[in-house]
Amino acid sequence: MRLAADCGLIEPSLTEGMKSDRKTVAQYLDSNPFDSAEPDIRTKYIRDRLCDSLREYYPDITADNDDVMPVSVVQRGLDEIAEDDPALIVFNNNSDQCHQTPFQKAGDIDMVPVAGNDNQSPAKPSAKKLLSQKALLATLATPGLRQHNLTRLWNTALSDSGVVNPGQDGMVDESLAMAENRSESGIAVTTVMVRSDHDNKGQAKEQSLQLVWNKALDRLLVAGQGQISKSLKRSFDEARLVYVDLTAERAEKEIQSGFDFVLSSQMKTLSYQVKEAFLMRNRLDKAEDESEIGNAAALLLRKDLKCYLPHYITEQAVKPKAA
Repeated sequence: MRLAADCGLIEPSLTEGMKSDRKTVAQYLDSNPFDSAEPDIRTKYIRDRLCDSLREYYPDITADNDDVMPVSVVQRGLDEIAEDDPALIVFNNNSDQCHQTPFQKAGDIDMVPVAGNDNQSPAKPSAKKLLSQKALLATLATPGLRQHNLTRLWNTALSDSGVVNPGQDGMVDESLAMAENRSESGIAVTTVMVRSDHDNKGQAKEQSLQLVWNKALDRLLVAGQGQISKSLKRSFDEARLVYVDLTAERAEKEIQSGFDFVLSSQMKTLSYQVKEAFLMRNRLDKAEDESEIGNAAALLLRKDLKCYLPHYITEQAVKPKAA
């Protein structure tokens, strides 16, 4: 007897084979050859980024990386970093100290009013005490340090203070969730304040860095002010991160391209929430203009965008106050 399946009239039932262990094209495109799981390779890569950072401060360094900083010193420094350490970890760019302690702890001061303390904000740090933009960016371009530091750039100060609407009917506002790195979308948005790398007539100057992080894809967009060095740009490219100089002529095109890359398939559905997440800490001179701006890219390009609830990143770890 001939069955219908034999005649091609219905789809025959097939026995599914084991899934191939070959990488898909998408996996090859997303894989980062510089973000190796092999400890020796990763440590060497971190050492190379540390040497790049040192050359930012000491351009006369001409020795090979092996002579500048042995990999063993970097590994020892990494071994001393506790996984649950709440501090930001940055490269020690002091040439007299880095061979003993290649990493140092940075701190942060969030100016969101503290609930239960008469809604008073902490004391504002001076610009000269802030971590430089290039020092923070160097760690964000470094596997291992990037994940450690990114998770520490967000907190729940906005919710804890009550200065923003947490949501309605028990539902957390999605933009607030993004601004505190607890959105189910995996998208985190924030603004931090650092010290400018560019000359300001000898005076230290603070500036903002705008960040959008797609945790699922480990894609990061950083929008700052001023060009970054060629070596830092190369590190960003190797890590498949995006830095946009908001003062550049191509800023409009690059910032939109950066959002497309980081948000990926969620670009259309989350564009409005991302814009509102930035407005948790930032404001335009005229509040009525905020509703007329369609997306975050257009918002960040505005010259009158000001951070009114700044989160400062300091060069030294902040000592906790005694109880």
